[in-house]
Amino acid sequence: MSAVSGTDLEAGTLDDFRGLFWREPGLGVIFTLMLLSLAGIPLTAGFVGKFYIIAAGASSATWGLIIALVLTSVLGLFYYLRVIVAIYDLAPAAVATGTRRLRRPSLSERYVLVALTVTLLLAGVYPAPILKLVAAAVKSLA
Repeated sequence: MSAVSGTDLEAGTLDDFRGLFWREPGLGVIFTLMLLSLAGIPLTAGFVGKFYIIAAGASSATWGLIIALVLTSVLGLFYYLRVIVAIYDLAPAAVATGTRRLRRPSLSERYVLVALTVTLLLAGVYPAPILKLVAAAVKSLA
């Protein structure tokens, strides 16, 4: 069962995330960090990935692909920011009157979410160990 949506397959609407931070502060922060990483914001793993893709594209002069990456990143950021605004939107008093309550993540789900968030931030701040693993994997393919 999904920690955010409340059902197995239903992703929910944007209104289901409205005020999430006020109901589940930890989950709201984790979800925000994950969305910022998808957008490629610095100090997250998503930034490191996009940076290396742009660097590789620049070294091979594939400017069309770089422009496409930048444009789709900006477009994606627009949608991610809409969700982030919804997460922090309602004041605590307004959240209490909400009609739909999201299921609280279990303890094991919380541990997994925290571990993934720490990994996301560590990979963004100090990506050297992961880059070494990638280099070794590429070297083994050659």
